[in-house]
Amino acid sequence: ATKSFPLTQVQFRQELYKAKALAKLGEVMAIMSEYDSAIEYYEKSFDILKKEPNRNRMEMSMVLHGKGLAYYWKNGEKEDLEQAMKCFEQSLLFKQVILGFSDIGLASTYEQMGNVMVEMGETSAAVPYYDE
Repeated sequence: ATKSFPLTQVQFRQELYKAKALAKLGEVMAIMSEYDSAIEYYEKSFDILKKEPNRNRMEMSMVLHGKGLAYYWKNGEKEDLEQAMKCFEQSLLFKQVILGFSDIGLASTYEQMGNVMVEMGETSAAVPYYDE
């Protein structure tokens, strides 16, 4: 097996810029209603970011949030909404590690989680997310 070494600062910045560019392409594709393409770009971005998870937590959270939105906006089918929820849950975990459990920065993710529950027809299950 090959051994993986931490990236140098220059390599890290290059990889981070590449990941951010891919995430931005995901955002653009989502705006253009090209949700499958958006999801692919977000996945490529996340694959780069997860190589250095301790250094990229906030970026990973943002990419997962964007991917969750793409799934949420895609077509409202149950499996897409379930994927959206998984993305928002993972995004929230990263945010909680960085920001703590009561930071205002968590609000947008909780809101989206509530929106997913409403879209799935589970309005009462959405209430705790909106209360957060």
